[in-house]
Amino acid sequence: MTSFEIKLHCKIYVDKNKERGVSLNVEQRSTVIGVVSISDFEIENPFKSSELIIHKSRENLQSNHFNVTVTIPEDSKRVLNGYVVLRSTLSDASVKIPIRFNPEQKIRKVEPRKKVVEQKPPKYDIE
Repeated sequence: MTSFEIKLHCKIYVDKNKERGVSLNVEQRSTVIGVVSISDFEIENPFKSSELIIHKSRENLQSNHFNVTVTIPEDSKRVLNGYVVLRSTLSDASVKIPIRFNPEQKIRKVEPRKKVVEQKPPKYDIE
């Protein structure tokens, strides 16, 4: 009988707009990170569960699409700055996602740019 070993290469993909990190503040204490992975993965949380709550879900068992929800509890007042690590259960694939929370920071409201209309000087017909 012949035996052989197959190594599964699993890569974990994170939403483009979240792969560089997640910044939370008092006005936005929660966000959902979309993840695609062939295999299941574990989440390493460097913070206390009273500081950062992480929940992983997916629509159905046949799907490779996961949602990782990170939430800062309402009573949390401490600045957080660290990495949440998503690590494949079948291979050495992992992704580090920076997580930042500043309780003093509020969302900056950006005023929409006003459209500048170029005005031409009036024409006068002089005879």
